[in-house]
Amino acid sequence: MLRRTLGPATSAAEHFGSTAVPGLIAKPTIDLIVATALWPWTEQLDEKLRAIGFHFYKAPHPRWRVYLKEREGRQRGFHLHTVEEGSSHWQEHLLFRDHLRCHPADAAAYGQLKLELAAAHPGRLGEYQAGKAELVREIMGRAEE
Repeated sequence: MLRRTLGPATSAAEHFGSTAVPGLIAKPTIDLIVATALWPWTEQLDEKLRAIGFHFYKAPHPRWRVYLKEREGRQRGFHLHTVEEGSSHWQEHLLFRDHLRCHPADAAAYGQLKLELAAAHPGRLGEYQAGKAELVREIMGRAEE
């Protein structure tokens, strides 16, 4: 659907995040990432995404943007990251996913931490994400070896 909608703007598309790692504890949100050589992202591409139900969420970095799409009544059913082709955002997210897929002990530790943080910080996404940062850095260090 994304490739049809965005056409030549899409150079690659992947499923990433916790739902892309078999057996990993995950929120009911599908994380998708689309790479494009057509950067900066244009208003016309935003309009195409809006037409298929994605709504702009945030652009904290000049080389990537995040969109949300409802799924089964949940506002955050889908997260879509659009990124500059070859960007570190693309490479790091896929490296982390691939490492967790191949290293069940790291995936289990990450899943356990996510459960603990969700219980400790219900409804506080920023604190939940900040609590994962150290372990993510450790896992990324092993993934880059």
